[in-house]
Amino acid sequence: GRKIRQNVITIFVCLIVFVSLGAAFYKPYSAVVRTKRDLVKTLNPITPLVSTTKYILGASQEIIISVKPVGEDAKIDARADGSTKPRVAIIVVGETARAANFSLGSGPIDLEKWL
Repeated sequence: GRKIRQNVITIFVCLIVFVSLGAAFYKPYSAVVRTKRDLVKTLNPITPLVSTTKYILGASQEIIISVKPVGEDAKIDARADGSTKPRVAIIVVGETARAANFSLGSGPIDLEKWL
């Protein structure tokens, strides 16, 4: 009880000092805030406080997402060439892929020529 009360009082005093200093220097900072938005984001400790506040306010406004299956009517047609081999799709996300720098392992069959 006593430790919690002491911590709450300390936090309250720090907030009063923080708000008082902000109010004392409001005029010079208000012009900067209006004209230099990118500079405001680099000010510490304001950025973590603003981000935390936005997160807390945004967390209370979450919506319920309903998950529904998509493409249940999709089906795989037979291949035109009559092949029964499984289809393989290689998806490269993010980096640029060049065939010269791409490898499928070091097996006995050279698979890179089909990429």
